[in-house]
Amino acid sequence: MKKAMSVILAAALVMSIAACSKDDETADESVETTVAEETAEETEAEETEVVETTAEETEATVVDVDSDIRVVSLSPEVTEIIFALGAEDKLVGVSTYDDYPEEVFNYPVVGDLYALDVEAIAAVEPTVVLVSDFVDEDTIAAFNEYGIDCVMVSEGTSIDGMLDLIAEVASYVDAEDVAEDLIADVQADLDAIEAVDTDATVYYVVSYGEYGDWSAGGGSFIDGIITASGAKNAAGDLDQWAMLDPETLIDMDPDFIVISTWTYDDFISLEPYSALTAVQEGRVIAVDENIFVRQTPRNVEAVQILVDAIAEYEAA
Repeated sequence: MKKAMSVILAAALVMSIAACSKDDETADESVETTVAEETAEETEAEETEVVETTAEETEATVVDVDSDIRVVSLSPEVTEIIFALGAEDKLVGVSTYDDYPEEVFNYPVVGDLYALDVEAIAAVEPTVVLVSDFVDEDTIAAFNEYGIDCVMVSEGTSIDGMLDLIAEVASYVDAEDVAEDLIADVQADLDAIEAVDTDATVYYVVSYGEYGDWSAGGGSFIDGIITASGAKNAAGDLDQWAMLDPETLIDMDPDFIVISTWTYDDFISLEPYSALTAVQEGRVIAVDENIFVRQTPRNVEAVQILVDAIAEYEAA
């Protein structure tokens, strides 16, 4: 199921990039993005440029790390956690999709989630490469041939799973003590959020339209964020990652819809979604999807966004 989740979230990322490109063509003010099956050299995102990296180019940008631990992170959420742990001094390479915090742009880009260049990554001399479920066993074996440990980090299915992920990443960057404090702080921030007392339902748009109507069902990580806010997941009775038909969504008619800022305008103007009550009554919440789909300390912000939006509407 974790593999399915990775594939679905990858599709959502492609969808949001493609939708953004559609808007940018109209506004004539941003980079052109391509669909997943086009070559990696052609792919660009508006905020994070996909950089073509050869082994020779990477050798010129090897980071001087005064540590026995040299980490390449090919997972944006893992990279965020490494920075949150204050262990960025052990980073020697990141992925094309890493865009937070801003300091990440100071690090060599050594590959993307879909077409890893093992030779380029080996050139920065990592002792360990941390990857997500996007990476297959053949790629891991290729790293092993270079004498490089390649570790597939676990993905949580709850807020507690996010805290476990922090602890796991910390174990690879020698930051266990820092992780204890960070986990305690994140838990305290979560406990401090006053969940709304509501029967409102929230539907999270993973993808829609030509990419299929996928949502986060019961037992998913995003389901945990929604329920932590005090609301009910409109797709909570469905599979962890569920594909609906548009008619089911119309019948569901959730009280609130959460969608990426990138695709907000397209979604609310596109039939049949424009007929949803939440769209008609202005209860579609546009968010930075990364704080919902990446399992990091910023998930606290995701819970608070839902609490604030629901409380504001119900107080009106």
